[in-house]
Amino acid sequence: MDKDDTDTLFALKHLHSLKPSSITIVGGGGGRIDHLLGIFSLLKTDLAPNIWITGREIIYRVSGLFSLKDFLGSSISVFPLDKDVCSINSYGLKWDLDSVDWKYKSIGISNYVQLEDGWIDSGNNQILIIIPINRKCFE
Repeated sequence: MDKDDTDTLFALKHLHSLKPSSITIVGGGGGRIDHLLGIFSLLKTDLAPNIWITGREIIYRVSGLFSLKDFLGSSISVFPLDKDVCSINSYGLKWDLDSVDWKYKSIGISNYVQLEDGWIDSGNNQILIIIPINRKCFE
């Protein structure tokens, strides 16, 4: 059958029609680069899930304050989703995010959570926070 939407996008459109308070997807993220780029494009839309748990990582789509309390000792990556320059503040990471001139194409790959009371605050800006599943707090 020919279709314009991926199965994931079709499911997300249906879920949004039900007006849930949040959406979590479990699964996917498995391999083809075209699917990876499609997922990244999807995460930039209003249809994106709040949390996406793949076989290797947890992807959080957030704006505002995000607590790092449960991620002590984990690596963490941050990607801004807004097209304008945005300000991201942090506390408890190995490399502070406050001094970075965050733009749509900026990346913050492989930072490290050093303090249990750490946090990231993106204000009103949408960001992705990606944390690998194989970290200490999941043992």
